[in-house]
Amino acid sequence: MGLDPNADIFAKYALRDSGITRNVLIDREGKIVKMTRLYNEEEFASLVKQINEMLT
Repeated sequence: MGLDPNADIFAKYALRDSGITRNVLIDREGKIVKMTRLYNEEEFASLVKQINEMLT
């Protein structure tokens, strides 16, 4: 593990302010169907709704 406190290494691969994916929703076939980054209430509610739909 290495530290990157100024995000210099991260910025070589993504926009410096793009953040890191926090949630990845994968369907039963293994396909990524949703990825979220920063916390947003509407986006989180959408994620919960999609999970519930996938489980029914």
